[in-house]
Amino acid sequence: MSVESSAPKTDVNWPHAATLVLAADNPRQRRWAVNTAVEIVRRLADQRHKVVLADLQTKRPSALAAALGVEDGPGISDVLFRDAAFSKVAGRPEGEAFFFLNLGESPPPLQILFRHPRWAKIATRLEETDAHLLPCVSAADWLEAGPIPGFEACIVLNAAALEVELPSEARRLAEFLAPPEIREEETDAVDLPWYASAEPETQPMHGAARSVGEPADRAEPPEEPTPRPKAVTPPSPPPMLAREPLTPPPAAPPIFRRSSRRRIAPFAVAAAVAALIFTLWQTVGSRQVPEGTADLEAAAEAAPPEEPSTPGAETAGPTSGPEEKPEEPAAGTRLLEVGLPYSVAIAAYSSLDDAVSRQRQWTRADLPFYVAPTVVRGVVYYRVFAGMMPERENAEQLMAQLVREGIKDTIRGWDVRQAGLAFNFGTYASSPEARAVLETLFGHGIPAYMVPAAGVGGTDSIAYRVYAGGYERSEDAAPLRERIERAGFDVELVERVGLLLK
Repeated sequence: MSVESSAPKTDVNWPHAATLVLAADNPRQRRWAVNTAVEIVRRLADQRHKVVLADLQTKRPSALAAALGVEDGPGISDVLFRDAAFSKVAGRPEGEAFFFLNLGESPPPLQILFRHPRWAKIATRLEETDAHLLPCVSAADWLEAGPIPGFEACIVLNAAALEVELPSEARRLAEFLAPPEIREEETDAVDLPWYASAEPETQPMHGAARSVGEPADRAEPPEEPTPRPKAVTPPSPPPMLAREPLTPPPAAPPIFRRSSRRRIAPFAVAAAVAALIFTLWQTVGSRQVPEGTADLEAAAEAAPPEEPSTPGAETAGPTSGPEEKPEEPAAGTRLLEVGLPYSVAIAAYSSLDDAVSRQRQWTRADLPFYVAPTVVRGVVYYRVFAGMMPERENAEQLMAQLVREGIKDTIRGWDVRQAGLAFNFGTYASSPEARAVLETLFGHGIPAYMVPAAGVGGTDSIAYRVYAGGYERSEDAAPLRERIERAGFDVELVERVGLLLK
């Protein structure tokens, strides 16, 4: 295996929290990237104790699990969203010194998974306990939903000869390039994956695009099967990898062409493996005895960190929605969802803090409240609504009940609103799983809530759908849409539906 590498920016300490980013667009490239990721983690585990590799790739079945001889099963998403014990889902593959975590069963959308507030807490705990956790993600998923808070440092395994574009917050620690016979296909023109960027004539990465082990005075010119521009291949360096700071890749232009094929010296395999081992040896230091996952488990199960100082986010918490799980229907009962467009307007506040405080105060098991930011005469107000009803008459009855209970001052026909458009953050099989998603969203200042929904197939089971906001017109949702997009989520405004449960 030939590996071309950009040296890490530092050879003092290997990060306790770092992400392995796999850039591959065909099965052969994917195998190389997966095998190289395993080799990197294996070398790290030879030098450090408590090393965990976590698979966050969405492509199923997992190529990473298959390479390690591990079956798909519960994993990191179950730890974060279903309160699974770290020690129950992490295990050592046969013959390995490191631990492995699957993605998990029925994971939430990546934007929810990557932004769970416990990630930052885990990263802090890793440093305190001298443990190492390396999530493994695809380049496309990393650019779309990453980086993971606390895991911004990344190691790119580039099997596709692309200048891989990373999220702005990410920090490229190192990059390994596959040999030409792996990263180049037989055809000259290929479709460019959307996560890649390069100039029409792709310049090699600083200190990287050189063939390890080839004579220093040998530099074959690129072949020219077509008149299209080709990548320029510089002369090869001595067999030992140069250790120099990495320069980020250039900004993304509209066109990319792969570099032409070139031969590799037969002894490049041995030289490249030696170079990889040398790089990791210089980075990770001396060996320690592998230990269990207790420290990682404590980090994952610890309370989430303080919420960011987004306006109104300080007091926001996942308190909306039913507090108790509704009674399960009898076996064979068909659960039908209905539209829930009507709600009762209770109050409007200029601060999200105040609105969420009232929401917390009033919400109970049989009566959910929610908050919807709305622009009124150029000013954003945070409206508090009660209930979600299929018919106007139901909402009018609820309004009368709220007046009797002292929550609302008086009955006004105007306060029964059509507010059936909401942002859909997905459906989850259990209440704890949905509440974990609420926790993530509230951490970003997004006032979300959950609604009982039909389970898989619509029979016998109750699921939970997470929504945010409630509007009659799509233009009214602009303030909340802006907040959601600023947090990096990509969700749709849909008609709110759910179950009517007594």
